[in-house]
Amino acid sequence: MYLKSRLAEMSAKKVSNSQPHDVFFKKAMANPRVAKEFFEAHLPKEIRNKVDLNTLKPESESFPDNSLGKGMVDMLFSVNFGEEKGYFYLLVEHQSKPDYWMPFRLYKYMLRICDKHLKKHPKAKHLPFIYPMIFYAGLEKYTAPLDLWSLFDDPSLAKQIYNDPFQLIEVQKTEDEELRKRVWSGVMEYIMKRIFARDILPFLRNIQPLLREISEKDSNYIIDILWYTVEAGESERAEEIIEAFKEAVTEEGRRDIMTIADRLIEKGVQQGIEKGMQQGMQQGMQQVAINMLDMGQSISFISKATGLSELEIRKLQSIRSKKH
Repeated sequence: MYLKSRLAEMSAKKVSNSQPHDVFFKKAMANPRVAKEFFEAHLPKEIRNKVDLNTLKPESESFPDNSLGKGMVDMLFSVNFGEEKGYFYLLVEHQSKPDYWMPFRLYKYMLRICDKHLKKHPKAKHLPFIYPMIFYAGLEKYTAPLDLWSLFDDPSLAKQIYNDPFQLIEVQKTEDEELRKRVWSGVMEYIMKRIFARDILPFLRNIQPLLREISEKDSNYIIDILWYTVEAGESERAEEIIEAFKEAVTEEGRRDIMTIADRLIEKGVQQGIEKGMQQGMQQGMQQVAINMLDMGQSISFISKATGLSELEIRKLQSIRSKKH
């Protein structure tokens, strides 16, 4: 049966004459006996001792990307490892000639495999291990880089940047005095640190000299700071915040601030109107529900008719009963 299918493939010219090596490699590695023996022979001892090759399973993954040539992971296998049966992927790429960008392509594949793994296992707490291998059968010596760092002008610096933990800037742990030493980014960090304060006005007054300096050189930045302070802040004293900015900036800056203030007021009025309409509709539905309760309608029917939850209707029923 297998022979017939292979003959059919050949007669239909499904096997590309330009890639017979790649086709044969994939066909062979799809054979469980071949794959198991291949990894037994080529995996480093410390890796081989951690995985259970009896659980070896081919994974079909395709990541279209023509920017660096072919966009298919050659062969990807999953295998259990450790006592908790974690996930370990074995990624094998077949090459007939050296490929300078192979490390970059492998890293792209590995990250995409991790991404797909997390989507498949949304409750996972760890990324899977992925062990990459290049199977090279070309006649010329393989001279292309074997690691990502060799692709950079400064491999040691690249290795440090990519391997070290990323830098965390916790602005809440930075002293205000340190932030106020810097005008441009310092004000941005200071405002974002204090934006959750119920009363942000005292903090704004502490940076009024900085706001003045900024307004003399970049009025657009002042507008952005004001807009963010009013829109994202917890304070309900918008008018006083606007006044604090007016006191700090130049005469030209005050005109810009008044324009922003008018916009904010218009937005606030519109939001108030919309909120009032929503409250009115809610109160109207509640009255309809009360009327339907008086008519003896069931709670489930009233819920469907008004859109109110059954819990809300039971509360209305309880209030109605107390009044009577």
